[in-house]
Amino acid sequence: MKCPKCGADVREGAKICLSCGYYLNSEDNENNEDDTFDDSFDEYVEGKENNFDDFDNSQDEDTEKSGFKFKKNIIYIILGLILIIALIILIIGLSNKNNKSTPTATSTPEVKTSKKVSIDNYKITVPAGLEYRIGNNIINISDDEAYSFSFKINDGNFNSYSSNMEEIKSRLNNSGYNVISSEKKTISEKEFLIFTLSLGSDVSYLYITEYSPVKICMGVINVHNKSSVNGVCEVVLKVLNTVDMDDDSNDDSSNSSNSVEDSSGINDNFTSLVEGFKSVLN
Repeated sequence: MKCPKCGADVREGAKICLSCGYYLNSEDNENNEDDTFDDSFDEYVEGKENNFDDFDNSQDEDTEKSGFKFKKNIIYIILGLILIIALIILIIGLSNKNNKSTPTATSTPEVKTSKKVSIDNYKITVPAGLEYRIGNNIINISDDEAYSFSFKINDGNFNSYSSNMEEIKSRLNNSGYNVISSEKKTISEKEFLIFTLSLGSDVSYLYITEYSPVKICMGVINVHNKSSVNGVCEVVLKVLNTVDMDDDSNDDSSNSSNSVEDSSGINDNFTSLVEGFKSVLN
């Protein structure tokens, strides 16, 4: 007999075609088709389940991979921040080291020296640390925090002035200056004539000392901050000892006796002295 499905020869009484597997018994064939459908459906369902499982597994794998990548990125970010902080600390440390190793630049203190100054027909040396200015052939020397004084070499006979201090005082008062007192002081074995003047609320001191038999040193002293007139006179002597007169201005001291003995000469000396004081006071 032939297989109704594939036409292959089959033996009598066979239940199944050996060529195609078709059930020759119709009832068995129907049952087989049901079983085949059930098996196919089961396989379909199982396949879908497997697909879902594969999908879930792939999702889990993707999630795990994403989580790993995120953690990895966080680690890189943290490492980067650590490196940046370490670099900043290193730079600051090197900067501090350089600052410590490099000595701070300090301004070199100004070395104060004495100054040679020319006035009229002579030169003097201003002591170191003192300031000075020149006007009307008079030099004004000062220590701003302690005192100031003017300095001038003028014609005159010191002995004549020393013997006639009251006359000088009277002439100064007549010229509009209020002379409070007059006195003689010996400073470092050098005699000074000191006239104390009241100039409004201030007090100044006119001084005279000998430079030569025919010339005197004269000026005005102003003191403050507990400085003393005697101390300023010491500075005056220091400057006086540096005076260098021009050769043609050195007068012969033998002429001084005539000026002392001649009354008209004495009068001229006083007039010259007062005029000299006026020039240093103005």
